[in-house]
Amino acid sequence: MHGKDVIIEEVLDWQPPDYLTRRIQLFDTGVNLTLTHALSDGPSGGTRIEVRVAPPPPELMERFVQIGPMMQQSMQASGEALVKLLNEAAAGIRARVAAAPELPASAARFATQPVVHDRGSAPG
Repeated sequence: MHGKDVIIEEVLDWQPPDYLTRRIQLFDTGVNLTLTHALSDGPSGGTRIEVRVAPPPPELMERFVQIGPMMQQSMQASGEALVKLLNEAAAGIRARVAAAPELPASAARFATQPVVHDRGSAPG
């Protein structure tokens, strides 16, 4: 794609599977987004997504102010779509886990002491 509607994406740092940082320049707005997708180190796990918007040069500030609401709406819609997909995936996992048969209880057939064979005599 080229011209006034081009979106330039540049990978700044990539450490699979830990994180990905990329910069996105939105067509002729002067807007630069820096996005980092990282696995969370917190107790709940998951993924942390950071979006940073750099202010455009002064000559493009008016255009930036005009597209601000559109960017906000787009990010909100993307977040809602992501939450919907994640909830559907989680529901599918819960359904599979609930449908899995229970494992039978142990019949205590496992040895509780080491089994020692007398190497001098034949089994008999």
